[in-house]
Amino acid sequence: MPITKERVNEIAMIVLQEKMEREGQLKLVPFEIKRTIKNSAKKMNMPAEEVAEVVKIIFERAYIKTIAEIDKVISGKVEE
Repeated sequence: MPITKERVNEIAMIVLQEKMEREGQLKLVPFEIKRTIKNSAKKMNMPAEEVAEVVKIIFERAYIKTIAEIDKVISGKVEE
């Protein structure tokens, strides 16, 4: 059974998210993020708005994971 485009996109998003988190490439410098989005969109010949939506999803997921880890420290459930 062939894989659907939606499933390919879902897997690609997960792989990208994990790679960026593992390599620590999620910088919270607004003007750099904006510039990177616009430059990437231009290189890929895609609307900057679409690229920005994907970047937003990645940052939201990373934020949620980060807050969860901080909450573990606060609650004393830190794994060494």
